[in-house]
Amino acid sequence: MRNFYTMTLFTLCVLMGVAHATPLGWNPTNIRGFYSLTNHGASSTHIVIVVSGKVPDAEANLAVYRSQFSLGACTVANACLHFWGQSGSAITASTPANAYAADKTAADSGLQMASAMCKNCKLDVVLADSNGVADRATALITGAGKGLVVHATFGFAESNTTQVNSIESAFSGSGVALVAPTGDGNGAVQYPASSRIAFGMSYTSIALDASKPRGLVETLAGGRGGFSAIFARPAIEPNIGSANHAATTSAVVGTNVAIFTSGAWTTLQGTQIASSVMAGLLGAAGGAIVLPSDAVTLNQFFTLTLGQDDNANSPAATFNKGDGWSPVDFTGL
Repeated sequence: MRNFYTMTLFTLCVLMGVAHATPLGWNPTNIRGFYSLTNHGASSTHIVIVVSGKVPDAEANLAVYRSQFSLGACTVANACLHFWGQSGSAITASTPANAYAADKTAADSGLQMASAMCKNCKLDVVLADSNGVADRATALITGAGKGLVVHATFGFAESNTTQVNSIESAFSGSGVALVAPTGDGNGAVQYPASSRIAFGMSYTSIALDASKPRGLVETLAGGRGGFSAIFARPAIEPNIGSANHAATTSAVVGTNVAIFTSGAWTTLQGTQIASSVMAGLLGAAGGAIVLPSDAVTLNQFFTLTLGQDDNANSPAATFNKGDGWSPVDFTGL
């Protein structure tokens, strides 16, 4: 099991003795503009981030981020932010005995990107007792009952049949969107990103270019390609070399993104960031898009044609758009 993100750390950069007043990296206005997002979601929508262990600084870090970008307060005190134990009981962010550095960063990126995309949404964090498969699966199932969008910040082997079947049962037909990172680096396909009912996320880079129709060039920058070993390819998905489902269903920006974590402004990149952005985008959609197939029906894809993932698969060669579907397309809102 692992959390998926790659971090490039810079504290507030000092040049010629003068600190930058604005954090470096893409901010909420930038990212929302990339995908023409105009609404800010509804307070009735809950976005759930599932991590492992205690995250004692998550609320304070979120406060810094939201204040910096004038997104309004989202705190436990004003009932915008909630922390839950893996079985669903209300807890504090410091209740679990265990602590995992990767999960703390995942919580920060998840909460802050959800805020960036959907500032009116309520935010919930479900804390698994440990980073073991059984505890994480329990927490993920709890998350399905807490919100409209659930962001799993982790992955585990598809061979964990009991946990996979339980999660599939909890989410199938629930009306709750499930988002998960495919992972960074060339490795095995992981669940829940590999599920047909999940948005399995790779990530892109953005280069601004006023001459292009969207005002930018978006390039596939990373994530794991490959196919599920247990889920067959659905009819709506084109045959791109396997009878099984392609693990990556979407990709959004996941490089050069500004996050406040560990007491400093940082730029993060990786599938964890893309998953965080996607969860926020789906929250802003307010339930209109629950499955990747919903986006096909609503004709909500931008097409990626440049770049490659961590398995050296290019979208042009491996992910053929076909009749309106591409496993590596952004579900544009």
